Amino acid sequence: MKRLFLILFITTLISLNFAIQVSGNQSGVWSPVNNPYEVIGAITVPASDSLIIQAGVEIHLLGSYQITVEGILNAYGTEVDSIRILNMQANPTALWPGLRFENLQHTSHLNYVYLEYATYGVRTINSPIAISHCHINLCEKGMEFYGIGSAVPLPNVVEYCLIENCTQNAILVTSNSNAYIRYNEIRYNGTGAQFRAAIQMGNQSGVNQCNPNILYNHIHHNYKQGISAWDIASSGSINPQILHNIIEYNYTGIYLLQASGYVADNQINYNFIPGDMNSGAGVMVSGVTSVPYFERNHIEGNYTGFYITNNGKPVLGDLTLNHIWAQGENTIINNIDVNNHNNSVYCDAYPNASFIIMAENNNWGFATAAEIALTINDHNDNSALPTVDFEPFIIPVQNTIITGSYIYTGTAQITNARLELIAVANGIVQVSIPLPTADFSVQANISEDFYAQVVLTETGTGKELYGCAGGYINPGVFSPAPGNSVYIGIVEVTDIPLSRYEYVGEPNQEGNLTLYPLLTGWGLYSYDKLDWVYPAGDYLYLKRNIWRTPAGEVTTELPLGTVYKKYLNINAGDSWQQTEVIYPGNITFTTDVQVTNCVTDISTPAFLLFTRKDSFGYVVDKRIKGIAEELFHYQNHYNIARENIIYLPGNNDPLTTGNVTLFMPEPLSENPSFLAFEPDIDDQIHLFWQAPAQGNLSWTSYRIYKNDALIGEIPFSQSDYIVTDFNPQITTYFYVTATDGINESEPSNCVTVYYVGNEDLIQKPMCVDVYPNPVSFNSGSALIVEVKNAENSSALIEIYNLKGQLVFRKNLQDEKNFLWKGIDNRGKRSSAGIYFLKIKVQGEKPINRKIMVL
Repeated sequence: MKRLFLILFITTLISLNFAIQVSGNQSGVWSPVNNPYEVIGAITVPASDSLIIQAGVEIHLLGSYQITVEGILNAYGTEVDSIRILNMQANPTALWPGLRFENLQHTSHLNYVYLEYATYGVRTINSPIAISHCHINLCEKGMEFYGIGSAVPLPNVVEYCLIENCTQNAILVTSNSNAYIRYNEIRYNGTGAQFRAAIQMGNQSGVNQCNPNILYNHIHHNYKQGISAWDIASSGSINPQILHNIIEYNYTGIYLLQASGYVADNQINYNFIPGDMNSGAGVMVSGVTSVPYFERNHIEGNYTGFYITNNGKPVLGDLTLNHIWAQGENTIINNIDVNNHNNSVYCDAYPNASFIIMAENNNWGFATAAEIALTINDHNDNSALPTVDFEPFIIPVQNTIITGSYIYTGTAQITNARLELIAVANGIVQVSIPLPTADFSVQANISEDFYAQVVLTETGTGKELYGCAGGYINPGVFSPAPGNSVYIGIVEVTDIPLSRYEYVGEPNQEGNLTLYPLLTGWGLYSYDKLDWVYPAGDYLYLKRNIWRTPAGEVTTELPLGTVYKKYLNINAGDSWQQTEVIYPGNITFTTDVQVTNCVTDISTPAFLLFTRKDSFGYVVDKRIKGIAEELFHYQNHYNIARENIIYLPGNNDPLTTGNVTLFMPEPLSENPSFLAFEPDIDDQIHLFWQAPAQGNLSWTSYRIYKNDALIGEIPFSQSDYIVTDFNPQITTYFYVTATDGINESEPSNCVTVYYVGNEDLIQKPMCVDVYPNPVSFNSGSALIVEVKNAENSSALIEIYNLKGQLVFRKNLQDEKNFLWKGIDNRGKRSSAGIYFLKIKVQGEKPINRKIMVL
């Protein structure tokens, strides 16, 4: 009993969480090893210092203490290991002041940070910042970008973030013209009584400008306005660019009060509170200095399309103007209120009845001026109101009815879904339609061949999940059928990220150089990177790089002789330096490439291993090129992405126009994998492997085993090892594990080096390789089981679920390789989860492996 008590007491001590208490000036590095960091007083990062917060760190606010950054704060979480800033005050809903940034020169970074219950989650005072993939929740204001007093503030960028449940604004932009708000999901904000928009712009004097860029966001289900702007000084100082957003299911879509700007290519739909006639404007424009331009917006399903008051003069289209933003082409249809009245444009409380609101060249959903006029409330209805000039107008074409359904085979909780119709010719989304149910029949005005893609949004994270009709290797191409239906079939949406592609375009002659365009993008979308390359000898050289950004194209010219990659006559032992331009920042990045010959077994075909390292000697990526070709991307020494490389139409010539290279995502393994060795063996052997993906544990080193005996331990930053005391006269097998000093991963695959002298005297050790693990049967992958060195015995394979129930059984006789495609003994597809593999060979100890099915 005493011994049992002592064991329990020691175990309890080991499991205690020893917190680090912090306050005052802070700099250096915060590591998850010291979790949690308890904030017991106000914190300052001094102007001359920096603070780095590593992935996995937890910060607990024990009181209302502000974290002020006068220097630089770089918080680098990851998708699988975020940084969490949590409210731990006695009152669980009490607010703390938040993160305040004051450095006027140097950019701070927040990546994959969760933050909650702050007055201002993030507040910049004329201070540059880059915020990416963060989750801001339950704050008063999620963020403020404050630019008063600075004529040209440095960039504030927030992208790919989820901002939700704020009592006031998700993002407040105050007199800041260098703010970029893009690719975010912004929802459920404005929970308080005050009318504060999800994204709100403000200006308090005529000195400053407030012209942010609001691009490609999904702004939905906010309890007040989706976007608003108010120039208190009425100085014409607010002119945002609001482009390519989906703004839906808010109290009001966009409200511009004494504010102008350019609003184009947005979906502004279904903005109203059911039964509340004070809500429901797709767009509100008010004030004599409000002269915004609207082009190519789709405005449907609101209580009213445009609500215009107080001498506001929006330009919905004016063909008499020689103005790039005045072409109209908006679709303003079916904006029907609770009284069943169609309100395309509703003018109200308008002092100057002589004004004319230009609304030419738009689609109103009707073919005659009389029908359109019935949907407009203007001077023709009330002499105290302005006149809306809507002629000429676009005569609507009959819509194509798109029918089909989608199924989701992943594990996430889904918030909403949409159907995207993407032009085959240019990869631009032509139509985006909300899908309230999995079976759908929707109408779309589309005039060119298209792909059909379903996009789901994950609850909580805002992560988007994709599937397309026909699949991404050979997507279905559909043609418009005005007045008729197009059936796109059943679209399967999975948790697998979008594939990457590289497309070879038509070459151009520039002086004595023939330049070939290599266009890189994601999924079915238009390219975002363009590299112009030229060949010379065995190499391609980079002449020019162009990144497409929301702010426009950014071009980088490279000096002649800048190596892009070697592409001909590649052999083991080759090495070179190659250059690319990475975004954001348009940084010229040079890496060293080394090519090695590798095998997993002396009797198997060799393959080439391309290892690319940065200037610090750390692995950037590894590529395996053999019968198949795979690419493994690294970050912080972990494998963060794995891609199967597919060439269409089947040749990999990078200079043949029309060739496409697909990089198809594959599941990651949380164990070391793809162990191989260099086949040229004398008294030493060189082992290579792929790093594991980040899991719940933080690995610090690798352990290398020879014939089950530990022979070496190396830092986790190194994923190769030279065995110096190797004896080729003895059959030897190797495997590798990862460890943090306490825990140890499952082993990698096993490689065996045979002594080929007298085979009869060799007892080859049996080992088993199981890959890929995790495996996704939905992506077309199969689990490969290789039983090695059991030539004279049969093998029995059994697979069990977590309940211990037998799922699958197979006897292997002559063959020792087996592919399991997830079909159980009853012929049904096995669901996602954890399974256990047991392999029995006569005369051998049973071997067990854990399998994860995605």
